[in-house]
Amino acid sequence: MLRLPVIAIATGLAVILATVIFSTKDPGLFINLPGLSIIVGGVLTALFFSYSKSDILTAFRTVKLLIDNHAIDKQQAIKDMTAIAYLWNRKDLKGVEKKLSTIDNSFLHMGVQHIIDGRTTDEIASVLNWKIRQLHHSEYRSAKLFHSLAMFAPAFGMVGTLLGLVNMMYLISDQPSIDIASHLAIALVTTFYGLIFANVFFKPIAIKLERRADQLVEWMRIMMVGIMMVEKRKSAAFIELAMETLDPFEHCNLGAELTSRPLEPALNH
Repeated sequence: MLRLPVIAIATGLAVILATVIFSTKDPGLFINLPGLSIIVGGVLTALFFSYSKSDILTAFRTVKLLIDNHAIDKQQAIKDMTAIAYLWNRKDLKGVEKKLSTIDNSFLHMGVQHIIDGRTTDEIASVLNWKIRQLHHSEYRSAKLFHSLAMFAPAFGMVGTLLGLVNMMYLISDQPSIDIASHLAIALVTTFYGLIFANVFFKPIAIKLERRADQLVEWMRIMMVGIMMVEKRKSAAFIELAMETLDPFEHCNLGAELTSRPLEPALNH
């Protein structure tokens, strides 16, 4: 069964395609393989000059997660955390370690492991804040890559248009009777391609990645509050309620430095 976003995207692309087809007597004018080659080749060249191979692979793996609609499993994280809290309050260290081995959430796994290792509250908070900062930078680096693509595409579209105009001028000098309008239209198609790539694909993907990064950071901050509550041996029921109701913007200022200070109000309950 198709999801609503997929249907909306397909509908939008179909509307754009229909508009292009019905806006001209000859839709073939919008097919310009040399112009398309200039944009694709230019964008790829600029991309590999600007970013490392690992950055590019990471960005496209992240996009794959968006396509697969890989959502954050918040309920499973809450369930795992409350189970850990229950065992930790009973001082069942073996039970905690056994439960920890079944948890796929790397952030929660790391936080609980530091609790088991007897790290101080400040040490645990420092490590978790570093992990959040690392994820934030990684996700926004991927988004920045697609913002760069959105900038490159129209620029190379203009390059294709200029090349087309130069060729047209030479043809005019050799054949004065040449149809200027039709050749000018073909030259401008390359700019059209660049704008379509930038505003239909690259820029929306960048915005989507930024939103995903913000959601991940918000949720990791909430999980951090929960982990610190486990370390303070708060009850499993209290932690579950807090995880369900915490407002990330109330306890964690996303625009400020990543410090443990915003967690204090939650831990003093």
